[in-house]
Amino acid sequence: MSRYVLLLLVVSATYPQEVRKAAEPPQAQSPPLDYRLGPSDVLSISVLGLKDFDRSVTVSNSGRIRVPHIGILNVLDMTTLQLETDLARRLRERNLVKDPWVQVRVTASRSQAVYVLGEVIMPGQYLLKDGMRVLDLVSLGLGVNDVTSTQVYLYRQRGRDSDQPSTTDRLGMYEVAHIDLQELFQGKKPELNVRLQGGDILYCPEKKPEFFYVIGDLVKPGPIEMISGQTVMASRAVSWAGGPTKTAKLSKGIVLRYDKTGARQEFAVDFKALLAGKKADFAILPNDVVFIPGSAGKTLAYGLLSIVPGVGTMSAVMR
Repeated sequence: MSRYVLLLLVVSATYPQEVRKAAEPPQAQSPPLDYRLGPSDVLSISVLGLKDFDRSVTVSNSGRIRVPHIGILNVLDMTTLQLETDLARRLRERNLVKDPWVQVRVTASRSQAVYVLGEVIMPGQYLLKDGMRVLDLVSLGLGVNDVTSTQVYLYRQRGRDSDQPSTTDRLGMYEVAHIDLQELFQGKKPELNVRLQGGDILYCPEKKPEFFYVIGDLVKPGPIEMISGQTVMASRAVSWAGGPTKTAKLSKGIVLRYDKTGARQEFAVDFKALLAGKKADFAILPNDVVFIPGSAGKTLAYGLLSIVPGVGTMSAVMR
């Protein structure tokens, strides 16, 4: 079964629609001289003066072909020139042809296409070139746009040797690697600039809006969407919620935060001192919960914080 048919079966229920579309076989292209052979490539092999040698063969999923008079050969990652040289040597060693002239052509290059999909300027399929990496593929797609998430995903068929990002999740017959484009662009983690292989799919999704939550004795408590690239300081968070009510106890504020592991952190904040410039201000992070207590009745809302398992339930808490 073609690897692209397999990819369609796997991604149809698991991956985004853009990724599923990438499973369609690439259109015929003339591969460059440094093109590396891989699974599902179709080769035309001919030897001058040896007619029964001429044939069309398809590279197997393990990277092998069967050649008459020679047997099974592993051609994975070889160029056509390297294969021609190897076949000529084997023919001489077997005394089949004294001075063989071998020609190998790629008639269908199915394994060495790579894809960039989602929120890039020009998504689509591109021919893999030797040494191509993630940033090269982003450049071929003419870069990201204003709504591209910094978190992108590299889909790769399992079982192929490669330099992998540090964190991967295995889904069916494919791996998906999480890549932070911001860290990559800034040079903080150059190891994320992974070398690509045939069939790789780089999916750049649209970024999701991020919120923080302000509840308690405020004029307009609720979720507040964060503006991309803008830092929200704790002193401003209260004003974004319309400011405190007359019964609000600003000095008894609390900030609830979840770290990257999902562990819950809770710390007291004197917002009155903060607004007066007597305490150091700090940045509010996405999914932070700012609580300003007030009257006894509304202070009971604080009890809800003790049973909130995660920020995903905050919308229910505030209704």
